[in-house]
Amino acid sequence: MTISDIITYSMSTFPIWHLTNAAHNPVNLYQSDDYHYIVTQDGEWTPLISCGLYTVINQPLLSFFQQYLTVPLPAHVVSIYDRGLAQYTEGYHRIYIKEQITPETLHTADHVGMKIWCHESSGGIFISAALKSALEKSDIKGVELHPGFSRYGGIL
Repeated sequence: MTISDIITYSMSTFPIWHLTNAAHNPVNLYQSDDYHYIVTQDGEWTPLISCGLYTVINQPLLSFFQQYLTVPLPAHVVSIYDRGLAQYTEGYHRIYIKEQITPETLHTADHVGMKIWCHESSGGIFISAALKSALEKSDIKGVELHPGFSRYGGIL
């Protein structure tokens, strides 16, 4: 077994994965309240739009989570207005992830089964290896997965 094989094996068996956008320039939003958002910076409409105040995901990603998660994921439809285009964008939902994860709790979290966490209300989404496997087999496009907190806000 080569070093590359060991690294590949280790990465494929990592228990918790950071879910992020494949695009590096997602649209930015201002949250006027829990149900209304305004585009503040143009960018790509990605499956996931988040910051420390909210996590908003598109309908396909929400449907995937609703299908696979064993614990219901609270969510509601949001209205997103783009002033530059003078139009609304539909198909996005605010989600509320109850379970929290940090770099300190990463290795002690119960990661068995289909699970989801957020990083201390920062909007970062983390999923179990089982949910990752289902996501990779799905038709969801525009997301990337990174082991643990790698490539997460400078944390290696």
